[in-house]
Amino acid sequence: MDLLPKRYSVITATVDATAGEIGTIYQACGFIYVGVMKQGGRTLVRINGRTMSERQAGRLAGTQGARALARLGFDASPVARRARYFAFRGSKRERARDRAAIADLIVPYPRRQNDGLDPALLRAPIFERNGVDPADKSGDRSGWGISDKMYACMGDPQ
Repeated sequence: MDLLPKRYSVITATVDATAGEIGTIYQACGFIYVGVMKQGGRTLVRINGRTMSERQAGRLAGTQGARALARLGFDASPVARRARYFAFRGSKRERARDRAAIADLIVPYPRRQNDGLDPALLRAPIFERNGVDPADKSGDRSGWGISDKMYACMGDPQ
C-alpha cells in the first residue's frame, strides 16, 4: 500500500465467492470485511458458448434486464455479488474516523471450509502428522516430511 499515491486514503478490494475466493490475503493484510454491500446480483449471459455480462448482452440484443434477455431466449443465470474489503490510509486519527464511518457495515471475516479435515490434525506438527516420535534420537527422519537441510536448520525437536 505504500506504493500507492498519497491521494488514495481508502482502498477497496472485492472477492468473488463463485471463484472460491474469500479474501485470505486481504484478511492477512488487516483489511476490514464488510461483506456484500447491496442485495441482488449480477447476471451472466451465455450466447453460443460465450459468456458475457448482462450489460454487454443487453447492448447486443437492444434490451435491458435479465428477464427481458431470458424472454428473448438467452441463457441468463444469476451470479452472487462480490464481497468487499476496505483498508484506510492516513494518520491513526484519520483511519479511526474512516473505520467509525463504516462501523455498522463491518462483519466477521469469512472462513474457508476445511473439507472434512480434522482441525487437531491441522495444528499438529508435521512429524506428529506423519506418525514419527519426535523424541526418537535414532537419526531416522525419513517420515518427518522435511529435508535433512531443513532439519539441520531447525535442530532437534524438544
